[in-house]
Amino acid sequence: MGINLTDEMAAQVNKAREDGVPCLLGTTSAKGEPDIAVRGSMMVFDSEHLAYWERSRNESFANLEENAEVVVFYRNPETRAQLRFYGAARVCRQGDEVREKIMSRVVQPELDADPQRLGMGVLIRVNRVRQGNNVIMERQSAAELAVIEAVSEAERRLEEANKSADEGALDALLSADFRYTGGNSTSMSRR
Repeated sequence: MGINLTDEMAAQVNKAREDGVPCLLGTTSAKGEPDIAVRGSMMVFDSEHLAYWERSRNESFANLEENAEVVVFYRNPETRAQLRFYGAARVCRQGDEVREKIMSRVVQPELDADPQRLGMGVLIRVNRVRQGNNVIMERQSAAELAVIEAVSEAERRLEEANKSADEGALDALLSADFRYTGGNSTSMSRR
């Protein structure tokens, strides 16, 4: 299973602020000190990434500079929807093309809070998604993908070998002359 953030997820996360349920961002410093912060500009950026506009530069931002691992929590009590996105964040500074793309999609109230546009884009490569207690998406490592590919190739070869063996057995059956031995028996004997 890989990461493929859905249109439904995008609709939920992209409207979280508007719906009054902004996403929460969990970060941890290099020393293991956690922080949680509201991120009203959180969005599904593409099928594998979340993004947001970082304008506060507080503890969460300091943590990102030390430790890229994050969790984004979305919960809407009205719809009972709940998602957790685990991933690695990358800060996109002035001059970075991705920063400009993120900024162009940020909800207006968040941009209005940063009139000089001094903020930075943060792109989160999602590695795992949980819905409630269930992992519904997870990125495989290169080693896991290699194992999956090797197993698939072995299964394909085994299927070909079985097919060839089955065809050989079928050919032998069709070329043999069988006769029914009668009665209620379903056995056949060779002439």
